[in-house]
Amino acid sequence: MRPLVNQHIGSYRNLGKRRRRAAPIWRKIFSTRTFGPFIAGLIVFGAIYLCYVFPLNGWLAIIEKKFMDTSVSLGFSLQNVFVEGRKNTRVEEILHNMQVKKGMPILNLDTDAILKNIKNLPWVKEGLIKRKLPSSIFVYLEEKRPIALWKSADEFWLIDEWGDVINTKEIDGYNGLILISGIDAPRFVTNLIQIINLVPNLAKNVKAATRVGARRWDVFLKDGTKIMLPESGTLTAWVRLGEIFNKNIIFRETNLVDLRIRGRIILRKPNDIEINENKRGFSKQLLRGSSHKDI
Repeated sequence: MRPLVNQHIGSYRNLGKRRRRAAPIWRKIFSTRTFGPFIAGLIVFGAIYLCYVFPLNGWLAIIEKKFMDTSVSLGFSLQNVFVEGRKNTRVEEILHNMQVKKGMPILNLDTDAILKNIKNLPWVKEGLIKRKLPSSIFVYLEEKRPIALWKSADEFWLIDEWGDVINTKEIDGYNGLILISGIDAPRFVTNLIQIINLVPNLAKNVKAATRVGARRWDVFLKDGTKIMLPESGTLTAWVRLGEIFNKNIIFRETNLVDLRIRGRIILRKPNDIEINENKRGFSKQLLRGSSHKDI
């Protein structure tokens, strides 16, 4: 038989210690380790669902509309459009290409897009759009400057200083510009005009110019005189011609001046034999019935 004391010695050792109670099932379910990932997944799923039902751009559009409506109610709406630098471009064309309406939110205007549309107008070269709050837009224009009138087939086109065609049929008032012809004439007309203007006494008499063989120019004066410029050395020949233009009476009796031969000016009088346009025949007939002046 075991001693009684030994049977209860273990029980006496546990006296005064609390016994741990088992955790409730709900606490295990909603513990951080278990419930945290569930909540996170639910949030992600909800966000995806909302974006699917109501796309993000839809939310942004709603917010933007509310903001713009509020700005209009506070006075930030388009009421005035001011244009500077306009000469040939009509106001109606500018407003049409701006695609704006009175009363629209001024903060919602895309000035870059407006400028791009305005630069599509025929006369507009460059521009600047400035927004002046709360209600005004300023449009600053730089228009193209026509320097010549180009005859192509049976149509006439204005040419600007860059050699580009100004896409307009309104050419009234520009009859005083030099009339040019030739398929590549617009490309080289700026350089030609610069050379012509170096000799004012000749420049004021120039009426037209024709590009010949994509190599050189024939210039026509107001009295019908034809001046055949060389392929190279055009500047030197033109300046030299200008120096003697008013000094020699023979120029007033001439209807053709040939500068194609370097160092020589060949003149043809109206009563001379008709000139053949090919080089060989032209030179032979011109030298027989023409005056020469060595330079």
